[in-house]
Amino acid sequence: SVDAALAERFPALFDHFAATASANDSFVAGVSGAGYVYVDQLSEAQLDAYGRRYGRLAAAYGGPSVVDTYGQASPALMAAYARAAAAGGAAPDAFVSQPTTNMGFPGYFNCSDGAENRWLDDGTPVVCSHEGLFYYAASFWHKDLQLNASHPAADLAGRIRAEAARVPTTPAFVLAYGGLRWTSAADVPSMDFYTLQQDALDLLGDDFVVVGAQEMARLARSAQA
Repeated sequence: SVDAALAERFPALFDHFAATASANDSFVAGVSGAGYVYVDQLSEAQLDAYGRRYGRLAAAYGGPSVVDTYGQASPALMAAYARAAAAGGAAPDAFVSQPTTNMGFPGYFNCSDGAENRWLDDGTPVVCSHEGLFYYAASFWHKDLQLNASHPAADLAGRIRAEAARVPTTPAFVLAYGGLRWTSAADVPSMDFYTLQQDALDLLGDDFVVVGAQEMARLARSAQA
């Protein structure tokens, strides 16, 4: 997750990201793209200006083209954001969102069963995390949603499999939200980020494939076409 505004404010940092990225790396614009912003808190004029700013930056610096609104935008707000970004130079290839209803936020985008994969009227994909796949190992997250510490990979694989079964489209796109900081436990080797991911993938088998953010956006758009 990176901020497109870094391209102008800290170009050396953005250059480092680009120069050291491998084929396994991809980037998401979070939160909301061009500065850490909850877009539901913006007026219509502010959202238009903000969206245009992101679109200008994304066009000038090559993205990131997948925007995480962190649950703070309805599909209508995402559509308005996309229109403003397109006017600025480049619309998002996809949006991702999170189940913020359980964190005390208004929850304008409710990640309900079967709604985690949807498309805006212009065809832009929206992929949302289910609550069981959001900060799934973070100590501050709800205890009943944290992974089973004794069998974390089996628990994670089961949650991903259950989520895929809830989504009525084929293929289903499942977003597991976390990262090095939030999904590792130094005192539990099986909860090391990379160990946990690989073990879960081994349990899921060939029906599940990991893809980067840009590839997810491309595939999700193609699936709806």
